[in-house]
Amino acid sequence: MDNTISQTIVAKAYTEYGKTVFGYIVKHIGDAEDARDLMQDVFVRVIECGEMVSENSVRSFVFTIARNLVIDYLRRTYRRNEIEEYLAQAYKNEKPAPSAHECMVCQQIAEMEEARIARMPKQRQKVYRMYRFEEKNAAEIADALSLSCRTVECHLFTGRHYVQDYLRKTI
Repeated sequence: MDNTISQTIVAKAYTEYGKTVFGYIVKHIGDAEDARDLMQDVFVRVIECGEMVSENSVRSFVFTIARNLVIDYLRRTYRRNEIEEYLAQAYKNEKPAPSAHECMVCQQIAEMEEARIARMPKQRQKVYRMYRFEEKNAAEIADALSLSCRTVECHLFTGRHYVQDYLRKTI
């Protein structure tokens, strides 16, 4: 199957299932902004499936990928919450502080992330840093940098995947 045919099938699927997928994701994760990102991820991954996708199978691909991305997102969120809770309790001296080894591992991961960020284009670096370290949302970043919200979302999408893929392969 030609790649343009595959993309046409995915474009139709996006039109037909996009709102339903978005609703499903929002219902399960409770965050509309992250749901938009995950919905984009769903359709990007369907495109990456290439020749395996046909008009008959695209619906199954879309909803299976959506379900898997929601599960992955929730696992990461729960893990992040557990870590934050652990650190908050450690800060309150309710639990022992992280060991030197744990601190070293965290520092190494932070250094790896920083090295990967430094390899991004300058504009993407700014957007990523504002989102990741200053905890600004896409609209705030767009205002601050005089960019469209869509441009910021594209930078975030690309930047996050760039760093995440690297860390997954490295760690």
